Order: sequence, then C-alpha cells, then structure tokens
Amino acid sequence: MEKNSSLEQVLVVLVSISLVFNAVSLYFLTGYWFGEKLQWSETNGVGIKRAVMDAVLELEYAKVGGKENFELMQKAQKFSFQDQLPQVKQYITSREKGGSAPTTTTETTSNEVKTLSQEEIALLKKDAVIEGDKNAEVTLIEYSDMECPFCIRQHNEEKAIENVRAKYGNKVNSTFKHNRWVNHPGTEKKAVAVLCAKTAGNDSAYVKLYKSIYSGSTLRSVVDVAQLPELAKTAGVDTKKWQECYDNKATLPIFDMQTQEANKFNLGGTPGTLVINNKTGKYTTIEGAYPTSQFESAIESVLK
Repeated sequence: MEKNSSLEQVLVVLVSISLVFNAVSLYFLTGYWFGEKLQWSETNGVGIKRAVMDAVLELEYAKVGGKENFELMQKAQKFSFQDQLPQVKQYITSREKGGSAPTTTTETTSNEVKTLSQEEIALLKKDAVIEGDKNAEVTLIEYSDMECPFCIRQHNEEKAIENVRAKYGNKVNSTFKHNRWVNHPGTEKKAVAVLCAKTAGNDSAYVKLYKSIYSGSTLRSVVDVAQLPELAKTAGVDTKKWQECYDNKATLPIFDMQTQEANKFNLGGTPGTLVINNKTGKYTTIEGAYPTSQFESAIESVLK
C-alpha cells in the first residue's frame, strides 16, 4: 500500500506540473489566465508578452549557465521522462483493471556489460566513502540528488542498495556520490554540506549526514537547508570547521566533478548507479529507481 501511495503521489505531482505548464502556455498564447482575460493594449500587448517570455527564458538560461546548456537539459529531461513512461503506463493499466501498482518494469534498466581498467576503477574509488567491506568483489556507485523524488523513493522505500548489500554480504559494497541534474532548490547546498561532513569529520559523518537528510525527506516535503547545521552537528563533525567549509562552498568543485563523472557513464538522470566488478573490471549501469531484483540482476551480470 505504501508503494501504491507513493507512486500515486508522483503521478499527482507530474499531472500538477503539466496543468500549471498548460495554464502558463495558454496565458501567453491567448491572454487568458484561469478563465479571465487579462487586458493588453492593442498597441503594446504582443510586445509586453514577448518581453515577459524573453525575461522568463533568460532566468532559465541563467540557472544552467546559458541557452545552450538549457536546450541540452530540455532534451535530456525529455529522454529521462520517456524512460519512466513504461512504469507510468503499467501503473495506469493495472489500476484500470483494479490491480495494484507494478513493482517491476518490462523494460530492461541496465545497459550491456562493458569493461573498465584497474586504473579507471581506482580513480572512481579515490576519496570515495566506501560502505561495507572495502575488499568486496562488487562496488555499487550511486550518483544521486538528495531532493530528487525518485532518489528519496529509492532510499526510503525500495532500499535496493541496502537490500543487496544485506543479501551478498562482504561480496558487495557501495558508495554514495552526488549528481547535479534537475538542480532542485537545495540540491547544491545539501551536496556541499555532506561533502563538508567528510572534510570536517570523517567517513562516518558523511554517511550519517546524507542518510539523515534522506530519512527526514518525503516525496512531498524535503529537509529544509536551515536544518543542515544541526544535522551536521548530530553526524559528528567539527562544527566550526564544517560551517566554514559550508559557507565558503569549499567542496563545490567535488560536487561538479562527481556530476561530470556520472555524465561520462550516461547517468544524466538521478538516481543512477554504476555496478562494477572490481576484479574483472566488468561494469553495467542502472538508470532510475528500481526494485531490488533489478540490482540483483545487474550484480549477477558483472559476476559472470
């Protein structure tokens, strides 16, 4: 029931966004706003609407560093949404038939198995906070955003990485990294805060802080950035050192570097997970939040 409720919430959010977008589009095209005609003078109405549209676009361009980046993100978001359509269609079909929401997808979520060199693996794991046996045969590298609803779902509901680590024991470890994707209001601040927890504390503080941010978030409400100092203190950091690091955004370059790292493996959306066999170099990817069974399949594919 909790899974059904969460998926319903996601669908409601998607529909709400679509309605708002359509309302804004209708306003710019016709001059109507929720059924009421806004008065534009015959001489300057078109010019004013165009100026407003241009101003809105300029704000969006500024958020992502220019028009070219904005257009690239629009294309990427289109592909990301298309990747989620099979799940949405399955859910709607199941509900219409009186069933429950599906927990798996008929689409394959992992790409073909490829190979990394030992040098490339070492570089990926350099300075990473490894959870579990550091000598494990398989490493899961999650690239995530602490305000992404699908990421919150993966951590709080599916708990796929937690589940496979419990099943495989010392054979599988994991590490949590950051990815600037949609760039929600608190995305950057939370990533900087967690990365600062490592420099102003230790690996344990890093893990405690990112997990506390997830556990305090839901699909409808995320942890407020104003809570980060207190959460960092609870995680066990040197508060003065952490605050200085956080205020100066000292770990921002690491955040951006990890985002670029995710992009190299075509993990543009969040969450995205690299599944690596540390001995053979075989790896595959999982793009999105999926049930534990998908992670198990990916692990088995690199162990062959």
